[in-house]
Amino acid sequence: MATPSKASQEQSLKDLLKEFPTNSYEDWLAQINKDLKGKDYQTLISQNYDNINIKPAFAALDIDRDLAKNINEICLQDYKGTENINLNTEKPFNNFNYFIDIGSDFENFLENALKGEFTEKNANISIHNLHNAGANATQEIAVALSMATEFLDKGIKDNNNQQKYTTEDLIKKVAFSIAVGTDFYMEIAKIRALRYLWAKISLLFSPSHTPTRVQIHAHTSLFNKTKKDPYNNVLRATMEAMAAFVGGADTLFVSPHNNHFEQPDEFSERIARNIAIILDKESNLSKVADIAAGAYYLEYLTEQLCQKSWDLFKEIEQKGGFVKAFESGFIVKMVEEVAQKKFEDFRDKKLTLVGVNKYENKQEIHTETHFENQQNTSFNTFSFINEIQPFFLEDTL
Repeated sequence: MATPSKASQEQSLKDLLKEFPTNSYEDWLAQINKDLKGKDYQTLISQNYDNINIKPAFAALDIDRDLAKNINEICLQDYKGTENINLNTEKPFNNFNYFIDIGSDFENFLENALKGEFTEKNANISIHNLHNAGANATQEIAVALSMATEFLDKGIKDNNNQQKYTTEDLIKKVAFSIAVGTDFYMEIAKIRALRYLWAKISLLFSPSHTPTRVQIHAHTSLFNKTKKDPYNNVLRATMEAMAAFVGGADTLFVSPHNNHFEQPDEFSERIARNIAIILDKESNLSKVADIAAGAYYLEYLTEQLCQKSWDLFKEIEQKGGFVKAFESGFIVKMVEEVAQKKFEDFRDKKLTLVGVNKYENKQEIHTETHFENQQNTSFNTFSFINEIQPFFLEDTL
């Protein structure tokens, strides 16, 4: 039997769709109000930690089609899927100068990075600590962009006389390393928004060059991992890993479920490694570029994050850039406010960690370990005391 032509297939699809009624957004709202049986529709609208309104239904009118198209084009650029890395993989890290702390270490990096030859080294803007200290997605993106911009500013200034690197060379040296949490749709939107906004900034620095795909490395979150009922960490890591795949991260590291309270063993490392392998090789999530494109809810979240992150980025720049904003306490204070809200919601069981503040296993036996834990944050008076301190949400109870 001959294979139907593309035109024939498209016509068959149109004929099939004719059998289904076309419903407008108003029709959907009417049905929602009917199902509510008198309950106010507004009560279904919630607000997340980024102050984004989450409605029960979204439609084309909720998104900017032109912006959605531009975001999709950036996300599709040079897409090669998500590469899984594990504790025994060194290759993805070889080409990065890591500076994880976002305080003085970053300023020292700026002073010293451009004195030597980069050759194959990249400047990896790591904001893991920001996420694991309770920051929201808007803050993560804005701070990452501000750090990268400060790197370019100094690099271009220092190169005015030496001409070691062109602006395009410096732009290509920038990469991002982020932590991914369990707020599934927001984490997908965070990766897409970061990629789009960096392309926007790179064009401002060098209008004549074609933006290249910035490398985004994703690492599963530590903020929500628990010692109690630890196998729930496997489920949390699976959701985070899937968000990284769908969001279009270039590389992914899945942390073993027991990584934060004891030395990972062969079993926990294998489980972590297999999470990404199953998502990649069995679910084939790397086979489709920008899976989120066209989904009204995800496009809406991405656009909202783009706008809010851009506004915050500009505010940081108006304060003199990342280093000055950090030294003034502005960045610490804004993260502290969001972390405080999450801390309170966790105490009130509005923010749930299964097995910890809800559905706790009363028969679980906890054994002490000698694995070193650097967490020293006091939660009686919630304060970071002029520095970003990652913490485990479980420890705040």
